[in-house]
Amino acid sequence: MRKHVAAVYAFARTADDFADEKENAGNEISLLQGWEKNLRLCYEGKAQFPTFVALADTAKRFDLPMQLFLDLLDAFKQDATVKTYATFADVLDYCRRSANPIGRLVLLLFGHKNEDFFRWSDAICTALQLTNFWQDVAVDWKKGGRTYIPQEDFMQFGYSQEELGRGVVNDAFRNMMRFETDRTQVFFDEGKPLMKAARGRLRLELSLVWLGGTRILEKLRLAGFDMFRRRPVLGAADKLWMLWSLASGKALR
Repeated sequence: MRKHVAAVYAFARTADDFADEKENAGNEISLLQGWEKNLRLCYEGKAQFPTFVALADTAKRFDLPMQLFLDLLDAFKQDATVKTYATFADVLDYCRRSANPIGRLVLLLFGHKNEDFFRWSDAICTALQLTNFWQDVAVDWKKGGRTYIPQEDFMQFGYSQEELGRGVVNDAFRNMMRFETDRTQVFFDEGKPLMKAARGRLRLELSLVWLGGTRILEKLRLAGFDMFRRRPVLGAADKLWMLWSLASGKALR
């Protein structure tokens, strides 16, 4: 399965870099449009670029819908033009296109087409994307003033983007980020049944991914949401804890 996972990853990783890397500034949309043209040629059996030659074989063998790849490209194009989001619904719509397709593609590679599987996978992928947003609040702001914290939440908790730019961590910010992480945990919980339903290596991988995401949320809380001074990441101790949780069965309870 590794080469097929790699084919999907190569497509997505390159497209994401087109949208995010500094050396592509100003050319993001044209690069992504070129990537989309290659994708369409791939599905027409006319792939030439190595990434798409590999993807064509994988897409045909596992009957992968082109729309899932188009959704990813649409989200990456949005990253190149949109810096802020008015509502949480807007953020979730972005997650639907930027994260959820990856989970569905992985399930299809492993032969799963059950709608319950897709629904649980969407919840986990959305949770992972949201977790990365909160983990990278400071990093994203430095990338040209981007934030995925909805504007409605800034207003609700009385915290400003100007304060965000200065890295102010006060009660208003902590309350806002606690609100964001709490509702992110709800998505993790909604997707948890997928770990019990999956089998074999996929079950192991999904369990570790779920544990890693929820662990980052916990580290954000423990750090008082001060991701400006130190971005929370998984260290050796966290990975040992994840393995212990998996071995002991705690991850599936």
